Amino acid sequence: MRKYRVSLPSSIAEYIFMDGVERYPNEACGIILGRVIDDVFTPKEAHKAKNLSDNPIRFILDPKDFIKIQDYADRNNLEIIGIYHTHPDHPPIASQYDLQAAVEGLVYIIMSIWERKKGDTKAFILSDHNSFIEIPIDWV
Repeated sequence: MRKYRVSLPSSIAEYIFMDGVERYPNEACGIILGRVIDDVFTPKEAHKAKNLSDNPIRFILDPKDFIKIQDYADRNNLEIIGIYHTHPDHPPIASQYDLQAAVEGLVYIIMSIWERKKGDTKAFILSDHNSFIEIPIDWV
């Protein structure tokens, strides 16, 4: 079995948190750029994306933002390695809705925001069996 991990810089965690606080009580979402080497997801940058969902506890990432961020990644020799979103006043557990929208090969970072305060952060990948597997986060 492969041993996936995320090497998450505190600066990117702080960026996700600030985005979550700014959009609270709605979910914030965005794209994570970086590299995956030897099963380690190494984020280098995070970019906000518009949430098109009318439901405050769901996210639909704006495809226009996705394309803009993909173009930026291509110009800067980076890869899209993941998606982040926040769970306002809920634990960072991937939902069935999250699973339905998931794409294989990406890491999903979910941060809980409790009354504008940082809660737990978890990382997930899609397994071969169409379910999420939580993977460890190494804080750097």
